[in-house]
Amino acid sequence: MDANELRNRYAAGERDFSKVNLAGANLSGTKLAGTNLRGANFAGTNLSGADLFGVNLTEANLTGANLTGARAMVALLIGTDMMGTNLTQTDLSGASLTEANLTGANLSMANLAGANLSMATLTGANLHSANVSGLALLLAADLSGTDLTKTNLNGANLAGATVSEANLTGANLREANLTGANLTGAKLTGANLREATLSEADLTGVNLTEVNLLGAKGLST
Repeated sequence: MDANELRNRYAAGERDFSKVNLAGANLSGTKLAGTNLRGANFAGTNLSGADLFGVNLTEANLTGANLTGARAMVALLIGTDMMGTNLTQTDLSGASLTEANLTGANLSMANLAGANLSMATLTGANLHSANVSGLALLLAADLSGTDLTKTNLNGANLAGATVSEANLTGANLREANLTGANLTGAKLTGANLREATLSEADLTGVNLTEVNLLGAKGLST
């Protein structure tokens, strides 16, 4: 199947395209809302500006794909491989990305409000100025070495997450749950942790002098 056949079959009402192989195809701006793309191969595919609302991309291969500006609200991306994927300004609000591989992915200015990233791997990913608020879940997620500069994590749940060596300069972690999180060596200059929960969090090597900790709970003194 090629890109044109996919578009035509979608236009005809077909919605099940599980395990389709469209690696490297140009699907920019394509409407695929509500489709089943479980296990599909989109490695290196151009999906920029595509309508992926509510799609099922569970265990799909999106390595190196371009999803810049795509609409993927409430999409299922469980266990999906998105290593090195470009998700700049992608709308992933309410999406499920549990156990997804986002190593080295670019999520700058992406909307992840209310998304579930529990147990996802975001090692070395770029979330500069991304929106990960709205009670987003990052339980036991791996954010080691991640760029979280100016990221909005207001109210996010990062309990048990690994955030070691991450850059959280200017990040908003107000009311975030960091219970048991590993923040060793993280950079928190200018970060807002007002009313955040830090019970049993590991802050070894972290400089808290320029951090807003007003009302923070569980911080060891």
